[in-house]
Amino acid sequence: MNQLRIAGRWSPGADLLELFRIWLCSGKSHWLLVVDNCDDTETLFTAPLTEVVATDGSVIEQFLEQLRNCAFGSILFTTRSENVAAEMVDGKHVIGVEPMSNMQAVALLRRKMGSKSKDEGVLIDLASALDRIPLALAQAAAYIAKHKSCSVMQYLSLLRNDSSAVGPLELNTKHHDFRRDRDACNAILPTWSLSFDHIEKVRPTAADLLSLMSFFDRQAIPIFAIRPPAQVSSSEGCPATMQKNEEDAIAFNFAEDISTLQSYMFISSTTDEGQTYEMHRLVQLATTRWLSMRKTNDHWRRLFVERLDFVFPPEGTYEHQLRCETLYPHVKKYVKPIHELLQEDKETSLRLASVMYRASQYALQKGSAGEGKDMGTISQHLRDRHLGNAHSLTMRSTAMIVRSL
Repeated sequence: MNQLRIAGRWSPGADLLELFRIWLCSGKSHWLLVVDNCDDTETLFTAPLTEVVATDGSVIEQFLEQLRNCAFGSILFTTRSENVAAEMVDGKHVIGVEPMSNMQAVALLRRKMGSKSKDEGVLIDLASALDRIPLALAQAAAYIAKHKSCSVMQYLSLLRNDSSAVGPLELNTKHHDFRRDRDACNAILPTWSLSFDHIEKVRPTAADLLSLMSFFDRQAIPIFAIRPPAQVSSSEGCPATMQKNEEDAIAFNFAEDISTLQSYMFISSTTDEGQTYEMHRLVQLATTRWLSMRKTNDHWRRLFVERLDFVFPPEGTYEHQLRCETLYPHVKKYVKPIHELLQEDKETSLRLASVMYRASQYALQKGSAGEGKDMGTISQHLRDRHLGNAHSLTMRSTAMIVRSL
């Protein structure tokens, strides 16, 4: 308001929003009003700007509606939600923003990094590793430019080896960008947190689902592994059964959670039937960091292991090869140095040992002796720690290692 020098802005009791509307509609110049991060129409159109609320909608809703009839300007809404986009404008006015091309991504990196950006092939590799997301590219370039000893190749190596080490993955680090407002934070996590926090508020079960999915391998997450386990109820003298209405309610709520995450583009279906889903690597990273900030990552990691233990087929069941094949990449994601896994509690450790034992058996069946040995070793170490080396389960894990040699 001050920069525009709108008359009357200093008057006591001035309606600043109305003064701004009048100025926009006065025809003194053409304008573009950007309503950024419009991911929640309920907040935008029902929350009052002041204590006095009009009977036919919020103050902001009236303001925007009046501007729609102004011939001197345009309103641009940005949103991550397809549902919001469809609600805000006619379908023909929705513009999907496609990923950057390699050429555009390389141009952005070169503009940000200057002399460090000579090898186009390496720049393309870096752009591909970051999925050509402009914000990620800008932060990677800022990190490389700031750290004089870090080359593009070194940064790419760090990115591949440890996704939490550098650049845009330092989610609480600010790199100043003079093209933005000085008070704006250009880190990835705060941006994603807006949507995460919103989903957690309006549909906590969807936030829970996203939390669980972030511990899977980000590609080809099977729906049977993330669907809520059947809840059973029992009556005296009767076997445990699930009432039809309970089953329908669980299925409906799960479908709504999936739809919510898809509408915010946190996940996407990888099959027409919606049987597997994938998560963008930066969405996955932001989610796990989000959980870490809230100190709930241990809780969701335990639930992830519990879910794997529940859905991975029992040992010796050769008829479930397809399910084993589907789940195998998600088990491999948990193959880590044993000292990291020894931090888990006893129940989680024994569940993980059981999963690794069954996955090791499957690995040997499909001819991956090295992977089978690694998984069998993890199973043996965890069982030895919590059950002792003389326990039958520990000895079975030891035998699995011998089979892999």
